[in-house]
Amino acid sequence: MGRANIADIKANLSRFIGRVEGGEVIDICRRNEPVARLSPIQPPQANRTVLGCGEGTVTIHDGLTQPVLEGWEMHS
Repeated sequence: MGRANIADIKANLSRFIGRVEGGEVIDICRRNEPVARLSPIQPPQANRTVLGCGEGTVTIHDGLTQPVLEGWEMHS
């Protein structure tokens, strides 16, 4: 993990971004005290859900508009 003061970050932002793209984490300091962290973003993972994979896993016993709980009434 690297450290850099705000003035260094401002003057060399492209260089620091390159280091972060390479996987490094950099603490940003004000007067040598860390105040923020510059770190790489994890790439989004691909959605592996297959359309229709839940087919046949749901059973409807009554109409969809009937109350599920006894004694419960729907008022309009």
